[in-house]
Amino acid sequence: MNEGRVVELSLRFSAAPEAIFPYLTEPDRYARWQGVRAELDPRPGGIYRVWMDSGTVAVGEYVEVEPPRRLVFTWGWEGDPDVPPGSTTVEIDLQPDGDGTTLRLRHSGLPTPETAVLHEAGWTLFTSRLAKVVAGRDPGPVPPPSSHAPKRLAQRRAPGRSRALSFTWCSGHAARSFRQRRRPEPHRRRLPKRGPAAAR
Repeated sequence: MNEGRVVELSLRFSAAPEAIFPYLTEPDRYARWQGVRAELDPRPGGIYRVWMDSGTVAVGEYVEVEPPRRLVFTWGWEGDPDVPPGSTTVEIDLQPDGDGTTLRLRHSGLPTPETAVLHEAGWTLFTSRLAKVVAGRDPGPVPPPSSHAPKRLAQRRAPGRSRALSFTWCSGHAARSFRQRRRPEPHRRRLPKRGPAAAR
């Protein structure tokens, strides 16, 4: 299996795995730290769908569900040809660590270095929000959709200019730059100036 680019991160929680696991599998609790709505059916083959906003949706299905220690699901974005639904894999392991837990996340199958950088930034942001929620703290407002989820912006510009915009996953952490291309102006013949005599 081609794993493509891989993102790995870990974060320690001051809570047991049993306290964290429901925030990964219960829709209402999940939406408290990532997205605005979630449709989750945590069993092998069950749906994983999270709305980052009304039109930006992460979609996959559960592969492994082992409460309260391990969760594996596929991942991708509706309408995104680079990372389509179910094209990558997210593995989350909750390992007891003294009186707390170490969460280890591995996201494999990302197609390019750019998508790996963006998803690493996104998971870093959202796992930190998860830690706050599990600890009973307010994670703050959900980041604006344009800053926390990859959204392809296909914008048609005025004639004479085209703009190719790529994705953002988390503002302040990483963003692909955009390329702006100007089409050549149409050639115009320069007419000779008319003198006073010709103007009469």
